Amino acid sequence: MTGSGPHVIAMGQTERRIVEETVTLNAGANLEVNFNLNIDPHGSVTITTTPRNAKIEFVNEEIVYQPQVRVPIGEYAIRVSKPGYVSQEFRYAVRYGDNLHDVKLQREFGQLRVISHPAEADIEVSYTEGGRTVRKPYTGEVSLPVGKVDVRARAIGYRTAFRTVSLANTGVTLRFNLTPMQVSAGDIVQDRLQDGTKGPAMVIIPAGRFLMGNAQGPVSEKPVREVVLTQPFAISVYEVTVADYLKFTHATGGVVHEKVDQKKLDHPIAYVTFKQAAAYADWLSEQTGQRYRLASEAEWEYVARAGTSGPYFFGENPEDLCEYANVADKTTRQKFREWETLSCEDGLIRPGPVGTYKPNPFGVYDIYGNVSEWVLDCGMPEYANAPVDGSAAREGLGCDTHGVRGGSWDSLALEASSAYRNTAGRLNDDRGIRLLREL
Repeated sequence: MTGSGPHVIAMGQTERRIVEETVTLNAGANLEVNFNLNIDPHGSVTITTTPRNAKIEFVNEEIVYQPQVRVPIGEYAIRVSKPGYVSQEFRYAVRYGDNLHDVKLQREFGQLRVISHPAEADIEVSYTEGGRTVRKPYTGEVSLPVGKVDVRARAIGYRTAFRTVSLANTGVTLRFNLTPMQVSAGDIVQDRLQDGTKGPAMVIIPAGRFLMGNAQGPVSEKPVREVVLTQPFAISVYEVTVADYLKFTHATGGVVHEKVDQKKLDHPIAYVTFKQAAAYADWLSEQTGQRYRLASEAEWEYVARAGTSGPYFFGENPEDLCEYANVADKTTRQKFREWETLSCEDGLIRPGPVGTYKPNPFGVYDIYGNVSEWVLDCGMPEYANAPVDGSAAREGLGCDTHGVRGGSWDSLALEASSAYRNTAGRLNDDRGIRLLREL
């Protein structure tokens, strides 16, 4: 029952048009209303695209495309587009029921031309393709997918330069005029922190090239390959000390592991994770305005070798290690009697004061022994896909472990050699920090 007066009545049904009619109902009367529902069929449209998340539009229609949309049957102009791809526009007939259509967009390309001084500079381009980073050497004018392209130019004796361009299908030309590096290998750099004190002493290492790895070693040290470091950098003269690290924790509210003896300020810091080591480098960067970080495996080995090619920078006799490093030797065996040790004697059982032994030809102390040192690279099992420009092998990888290099107070001769590789995923009493400062 309903009240008298005017009423709006609507009726509809699936695949038929909705009809509305206004009628007047008099008091006490019965009124019969008849509707003729005309057919209004629809179809559901689902368009899948490669790449995913492309924009789908019904041209000149007030239809907003959802993952699946129902529209009246008929023919529509549809446009599919995504930045960096060639758009497609086509006519599509929607029929009753489900309408499925696949669209594959083609990448759009543009020409990249790079001009550099010096002309023999090494040029590398990188861009994202299919969710991964593609890196390739530039050997002349090249066709690349449009979008963001990173370009690096480097040459020995010059400061590396980086440019990022938005490459369009019209192409682009980049020019690099590299600046000569005005530094002297062997000089000591020591930046001031914001409280006026000095950070760790760093020695400048010259640019150069070397053969990384060991052809006679285990698979982890192969294949041997030439690595080119095109510009100098600075490396910690000593391993980062307890005193150095305490400045960081006091300033940031960080925690020092309970097993660290905070009275031994001139000893290397240990019991630090990779993340803590990297955070310390980041803090130094903020304090000084310079860029500090951990070294890559290649940079570390280049420093350790110091221009040599044998197992050690001092030669091939492991019994000479005790002159240059705190390793597992006769002194260690006084406490750990069941251990296998070297027959030489360095005078220390556990980590000792940094700089106790002779430096290598670059002026770097304790590159072997005392504590091993975290490096940037993920714990890669071999060198098959490692970079040859000195950068870390870690892009696009989730690192559960990282490399540690140099051996420690509990290491034998093999672990303290220039080429020996190890990995770790947690802190220990034989792992510490050596820093690199970019110039």
